[in-house]
Amino acid sequence: MTRGSGRPHGRMGFGIWMMVGVLLLGASAWAGGMSRHSGTVAAVDPAGGTLVVEEVGPWPTGNGETVTTRRTFAVTPATEFVRVSRAPGVAASGWSGDYVQSPAEPWSAAPGQHVTVEAVREDGRLRAVRVTVVAGDRS
Repeated sequence: MTRGSGRPHGRMGFGIWMMVGVLLLGASAWAGGMSRHSGTVAAVDPAGGTLVVEEVGPWPTGNGETVTTRRTFAVTPATEFVRVSRAPGVAASGWSGDYVQSPAEPWSAAPGQHVTVEAVREDGRLRAVRVTVVAGDRS
């Protein structure tokens, strides 16, 4: 990114999305067995209280194919939803087009969107503590 240039940014790859998720979520999330999972939303079930995300990996594969791992997260009323989007100009950080975050409506993630889910393992399943939705990125 170029500071204050206002130039448009190119399409970001999946690896960059994962990095954005890690950078946006504080290091405190690692305390207490918290894990992070970044990928594409595969399914959303508000009635069943679940969110399914497809992550790329594990690496490497034996035959050169990309492998995805589907993870199902339990979503509760305590789950926080956050939206990240590009600033239209120079953000508070001083960077043009930097990511800024804002609260999001519960269940705002839709199939095809990139998300990062912070989760804890409880009773043999992953419970979503926080879901960060990347705005404007529907595949």
